[in-house]
This record gives sequence, structure tokens and C-alpha cells, in this order.
Amino acid sequence: MLICLCLPVSKSYKRSHAFAFFPLNLKITPDLNRNVTARMLRPAIEKDLNDGQKLNNLKEAARTFNYLSENNLLNYEDFQQHVSDVDASVKAADQRIIQINNELSTQKIIQKHCDSYRLCRKVIEDCKSAKNLKAYRTKHQAEYQLHDSLKKELQDLGITKIPSSNKIQKRIENLESEQTSTVRENRNCRKNRKH
Repeated sequence: MLICLCLPVSKSYKRSHAFAFFPLNLKITPDLNRNVTARMLRPAIEKDLNDGQKLNNLKEAARTFNYLSENNLLNYEDFQQHVSDVDASVKAADQRIIQINNELSTQKIIQKHCDSYRLCRKVIEDCKSAKNLKAYRTKHQAEYQLHDSLKKELQDLGITKIPSSNKIQKRIENLESEQTSTVRENRNCRKNRKH
């Protein structure tokens, strides 16, 4: 069984010589000087292409054919399925990156609010030991207002029990490492899409 592989050629190249035939089980290597098949192809395309362009075209054709062979994509339907799978992987990775970024920003806001809440909470708890409660409350009115607003914002974010700083920091670090791995995975998917 033969597979027809179209090589990129210049405009002046004759159409009848635009195809090179490779057997299905042949492994073409980009090192064309040592490959017997590549030497057999040389006379067929030697006329109109200069040496650099010819060599680059053959190397690109060899890389393309090898990639298709290694990934079992010689059938057009398999190739289309592979392209759609890679596109879906890229989209899924993009969506996951967006989701992780949103979670990271939310966790950083929660961390900031929790730290501020703890400071305000300390002032409010010190009220119990104050001699003049009304004067203490008047003096620390801003902390009381901040405490109430932070409490409401944390409830809006779904926080009912204030987590420890270490727990929030660990969650942020986990999200950052997951983000790094997802970005790496996304980069690899995009690289596969270019093949």
C-alpha cells in the first residue's frame, strides 16, 4: 500500500512531479544525507528547486509524515478526530486556567479580609476588659464598623468560620502550583496543535 504525500514546491515546479510516494511502513528521517529513500527522491525534484529550499521541503515532509505515522493519523478521519481532541484539550486547559485565576483572586481577598478581621476582632475582644465601655467603643468606632463590614463580606464569600492564616496560605500555594502545571499542560497542547 502506498501513501501519497504532497511536498511543498515552488510555482515553477511541474505538477506531475509534485508528489512523492512513501511506503506505509517506511520511517523517513530528517537526516536526508544518510537516508536511501531521500536519495531516491532527489532526482525527481532536482530541476527547479535550489538546494536549501529542496532540503527544507524534504525535511518538513519527513517530519510531517513521521508525526502522522507515529500518532497513527494516516487516515483523514483519525487526523480530524486528533485535531478536535487537541482543540478540546486546549479549550479545557484555558477554562481551567481562568477558573484557577478566579479562585486565586478570591482566596487572596479572603486572606486579606481574614487578616483584617482578626485585627478588628482583637480590638472588640479588648472591649471586655476596658473600664469605660462607652468611651472605648466611641474611641474604636472605625474598628467596629470595619469588623461589621468585613464580617458581611466574608459571609458573602461563603466564609462562616474564619480559617487560619496557614490554611489559607496553603490553599493559595496549592492553587498556584496547579496553575503552573495547567499552564504547562496548556502550552504542550498548543504545541501539539501546531504539529
